[in-house]
Amino acid sequence: MVKTVYYVMERKFSRKIDEIVFVTLCLLLFIYGLAYMIIDIRQIFFFSLPICIYYLSQKKVMLFDLQFLFLFTSTLIISVIAYVREPWLSTYWSDVKLCWLFPTIYILGVLAVGNNIEDCEKRVYYLLMSLNWGMFIQGILNYVNKFFMPRNKYTWYAFWSHDYEARNVFDFGFILMMPTLFYAIKIFKRHKIRALALFLSIALALFFTLSVEGRTLPCLMIVAILISLLSEAVNTIRDKESARKRIAQVAFIIFIILCLFILIFNFNVFGLHDIYSSSFLSRDGGIFHNVRYGIYKDALIKTITHPEGGWTGLYEGGNTHSTWFEFSRLYNSFVFAFLMMFVLIILTISSIILFGKKWRALIKHYLVGSIYVLFIYLSMEPQGATPRYYVMFFIFIGGMISGVYKLLYLES
Repeated sequence: MVKTVYYVMERKFSRKIDEIVFVTLCLLLFIYGLAYMIIDIRQIFFFSLPICIYYLSQKKVMLFDLQFLFLFTSTLIISVIAYVREPWLSTYWSDVKLCWLFPTIYILGVLAVGNNIEDCEKRVYYLLMSLNWGMFIQGILNYVNKFFMPRNKYTWYAFWSHDYEARNVFDFGFILMMPTLFYAIKIFKRHKIRALALFLSIALALFFTLSVEGRTLPCLMIVAILISLLSEAVNTIRDKESARKRIAQVAFIIFIILCLFILIFNFNVFGLHDIYSSSFLSRDGGIFHNVRYGIYKDALIKTITHPEGGWTGLYEGGNTHSTWFEFSRLYNSFVFAFLMMFVLIILTISSIILFGKKWRALIKHYLVGSIYVLFIYLSMEPQGATPRYYVMFFIFIGGMISGVYKLLYLES
């Protein structure tokens, strides 16, 4: 009897502690999303570490994996290079800190999704929304600040830091809102208020970015919803033969639509080519001949021919306009290679979760959509490799995806 009472009390106490820790984590994610432009990344480690230690004591899944090994190796190389370049700086101040910061953020993402797939959906929802709403509010504040501290149409000062930034930097605050569209549509019948809040937030984010002729967020939203629609089409198929036919049909339809669009565009049907050419969509070469393609091609060639790093990119200030290539330029090609292996594994298991039938939760569309839009954004923008290291958002959500994958395929 005494043992039974002790067991019940221990379970209740343990559950209460877990709830407190999880709420604390969600609150920290919201605060970081709300003020990531001014929060020192070293503070992230010190707040994350005790939560990681607690979850490590509760976790019963395999923690370390191949993607963690690639991430840790890349940051270890960065730390060694930073220490050699800056021996006068303590590890507290230099990029040596990335050796323990990035892996800790990844581990936190893995651990935060919990120990069982039944609770996973709810935990993923609260984790993503805590981060998303914090970022969204900061995005609104940054855009509103444009009216009070303007520089020109495309650049102004940040709300918290008063740093002079371009619009694509401020668009990052809305990036996790873009993949919520499909999720909001699917939950509309059951959760109308929640869905309407997401619809209005997406509309507001698009209004702000289009007011300064931004193109990134609308494109990311379209990509996210197309991926979710494709996964829905695949998940409705019962057998492999039907799957092959459905995929072939979808591919054929997409091919026909693309061909028709190219023909209509090139022959200026309905004046579409003229409308496009005279709009902000054609800026910097537009979609098909964008100047960034040449920048990325040059960066890739230099990554191969100059593995020691330190080369100069073609964009303003010598950078590459891409987070991934910036790591190659600032450090060396080995960092780039290991980091890209980490990214490829995360994207692969993301696709397995999304297109697989083992997890039917609607939140998977938001989770996987988030990692894809972050990957595309970081591929086009260098902010992920700057001292604020926006790549941490990708690493944390990548950790969550690894955690879900382990529960689905390695624990069952």
